[in-house]
Amino acid sequence: MQNLTSSNVVAMAAVTLLLAVHGIATPAAAQQHVCEPDAHRLCSQFIPDESTVASCLRRNLRNLSAGCRTAMGQAKAAKRAARQKARKTQSN
Repeated sequence: MQNLTSSNVVAMAAVTLLLAVHGIATPAAAQQHVCEPDAHRLCSQFIPDESTVASCLRRNLRNLSAGCRTAMGQAKAAKRAARQKARKTQSN
């Protein structure tokens, strides 16, 4: 098991925040951290830069865990729905 040093805790907090900000983490508390291990494994060199970690996760979609891929797909669908709703609101 990985030792929890202060730098690990800070990195985990940064990843959690960026995933939530970019809509990658799912809303359910149990699934909120689903992409965190993938972010550390695949994109640790970009932590704490939120936008580059999110881009890195999207570029590595095939290498993500199933749970993270699902969460990212749900986030993408939610963003698409929000854009469509905004367009409808603007056209009315």
